[in-house]
Amino acid sequence: MSERQIEMLWPCHCGKKNLGRYMKCEACGRPKDEDVEYIMPDDVENAASVTDDKLLRMATAGENWHCAYCNSDQRALDGSCGQCGAGRQEKATQEHARARATDREPEVVRDLSPRRSSKMPLWVALVISVFLLGTCLVVGTHKSPARMAPELPTAVTVSAPAFVDADMTVKSVQWKRTIATDRFQLVDREGFDPPDGAVDKKKVGDRVHHEEQVLDHMETVYDNVEVPDGTRTESYTERVACGENCTTSPRSCRQSCTSNKNGFATCKDVCTGGDRSCSTKYCDQPRTRQIPKTRTERRPRQEARYRSEPRYAPWYSYRDMEWVQIATIDSSGSDLSPAWPDAGAEAAHDAGSKMQERRSESYSVSLTDDKGVLYTYNPASAEELSGYAPATHHKMRATSGVGGPVVPVP
Repeated sequence: MSERQIEMLWPCHCGKKNLGRYMKCEACGRPKDEDVEYIMPDDVENAASVTDDKLLRMATAGENWHCAYCNSDQRALDGSCGQCGAGRQEKATQEHARARATDREPEVVRDLSPRRSSKMPLWVALVISVFLLGTCLVVGTHKSPARMAPELPTAVTVSAPAFVDADMTVKSVQWKRTIATDRFQLVDREGFDPPDGAVDKKKVGDRVHHEEQVLDHMETVYDNVEVPDGTRTESYTERVACGENCTTSPRSCRQSCTSNKNGFATCKDVCTGGDRSCSTKYCDQPRTRQIPKTRTERRPRQEARYRSEPRYAPWYSYRDMEWVQIATIDSSGSDLSPAWPDAGAEAAHDAGSKMQERRSESYSVSLTDDKGVLYTYNPASAEELSGYAPATHHKMRATSGVGGPVVPVP
């Protein structure tokens, strides 16, 4: 990689483009200001290299410095301003002396030295004000809960029954109560094994208890079996590594120039490409291998055949004590005063027997909505039924609006 120095240009306010070596315009004589930037030549590749010793020393001396009095650029090689004669440190020394004399900080001492006006243009101040106002509003919106936009709930699709709540009127009520009477008595039964406690057990013969599978004979059957029958030679092609395929990418170079900020630029060759890459090369080679051969043989084997034989066991008749339902008495109504039927007559008739009662009850309420659609509700008890007097109104929940069962709204 080679390195060289080239000369840059700077544009004067009069329109003249001056070489970087000059600190004053060759056309109007105006000194170069600090805000005037150096620019590269149009064709840096073909720009002439700096070979003169004086210019080389100027190019490699370092960045220009700014004169605080006349606002002009000065060479790093110059210890004082070539325009007004001020030195690099002179301004700072004068400001420090004035600050001590007035007992103020150096930065607030009014500088009466001639210098260019640094007043900010009005349009720049307006743009900065709008930007700062927008930033404050954004920050305030994020920090203040009162200004935060409400978060929108995430839409979630949930499948749910189509419940319908409606005011319904009781049309009628129904109730039913049942008493089933059981008596513990001897019952005639039959079976293989009479239970413990059975009476009047009698054997009434033998019956088939189950079927048993017993060996009848052996039968010869034949299966087709694949058995080895030597080998055969098979030819095939195998892909194997047989070297490398290599390529080299094209190499290209260009000039990359960086400003020295003193009217000159340092240029270097930046090259890319020229890299070599390789990949494995594969070739097809013939191969042979031995493949096992088989043949089909018919081979016999013995397979068992079974027959079913009945097995008999004694069959008994006997009597055993069991609960037997002997009577059922119902009572029903359409009022709010459910009552149990009178089972005393049956109990008195069998006073010498062991008896038991089984009671059950059910309740139903018919309701209609404002459209006359009929619904039903089943209270769990007589106490709950008492709250559904005919013509009273209740808030009920249905799974549809076309009738059917309902439940009270919680």
